[in-house]
Amino acid sequence: MRGITIMERVHERGATIKALDRQFLDLSTTIGKGILAFLSTLAQDERERILKRSKDGLKHAKARGVRKPSMITSASRRRGAWLRVRARGRLRGCSG
Repeated sequence: MRGITIMERVHERGATIKALDRQFLDLSTTIGKGILAFLSTLAQDERERILKRSKDGLKHAKARGVRKPSMITSASRRRGAWLRVRARGRLRGCSG
């Protein structure tokens, strides 16, 4: 319902909102405000569904013992590989 609140604040300041890609939708009328309220409600519902699916997925993954993937970047991996090469060289008596 934030869409309606934003529209009311804009209207209080003397401005209007016009949907340029929807010429038929006049947001200054009662019907236009109703359509925006409906679309805002659908968007809010979808956000709540996405959050619920995400939480359910995390819960199921945790129950199966799945851990979050490591956030190691490819640069960190390359650096780690280089350090392992250097360590092997030291073990063999090479300086590095």
